[in-house]
Amino acid sequence: MELTPVILDGVPLFATTQWRFKKHNVHGLITEDSETGTYKFELKHFSFTESREGYLSIDDAKAAAEKKIDLWYNVQGRLLALK
Repeated sequence: MELTPVILDGVPLFATTQWRFKKHNVHGLITEDSETGTYKFELKHFSFTESREGYLSIDDAKAAAEKKIDLWYNVQGRLLALK
């Protein structure tokens, strides 16, 4: 899963505070909270949305988001296999 920085108007590239990603048709956003220095991720799909916060690094937030997406994809595959 590759993170793409979100470039905001008036904010230099080296001060990026948001990153987008997409995996298995699930769109995600990782945001840095500049006051606390923590990161949170938000996942959006037409069947669910989820947000978790409190990660100490962007890599931790990325790994947790990817793990959640893989779990969701695995469960959906098993449910579809039962039909």
